[in-house]
Amino acid sequence: NRTNWFFLFYSRMEERHIYDEHREITHHKLPFLVLYKISNMTKLSAQGSTI
Repeated sequence: NRTNWFFLFYSRMEERHIYDEHREITHHKLPFLVLYKISNMTKLSAQGSTI
């Protein structure tokens, strides 16, 4: 299972700062990802209504 490996990877990681850095990047990217997903959904729904 991929998720199990993912958690195992993070639990075994000894350098916490790498994880913190990654989390910070994800935190900053999150709003953009959400906006991107919403725009994609609205595009799809617009296409669906056109068809």
